[in-house]
Amino acid sequence: MTNNTPEEMDGIDVQKYNLLDKRFDRFFATAFYSQIIGAILYEFCKLIFLKLIAIPLFLVAIVSIFHVFYLNSYLEPIRWKLHNTSKGEVLASKFSNLEFYLITIGLIIYDIAAMFQMII
Repeated sequence: MTNNTPEEMDGIDVQKYNLLDKRFDRFFATAFYSQIIGAILYEFCKLIFLKLIAIPLFLVAIVSIFHVFYLNSYLEPIRWKLHNTSKGEVLASKFSNLEFYLITIGLIIYDIAAMFQMII
């Protein structure tokens, strides 16, 4: 029999899960906004100084998205277990994650290519 207190549910520390889930949202927002601001600076600014500011923004976006990948792979099985998700919903969630991964990998490739173009 499992202990189902508000702090622990089916052997899962709910407080730790909620903390990591909030961290996931923050890192995702950081990656998103730094990617957008860096891309705008890179594409539309004529001054080299402003273009060089995009390099740290791209690096922040890359590091943040890798941390989001880590948190997502750690939190998804816990989320499925907490919400008693069916196998069909788990499969749909995995396909949704695949789309997310492909889009962000494309953005990472854009960031790296833009950084090399600015450096060279």
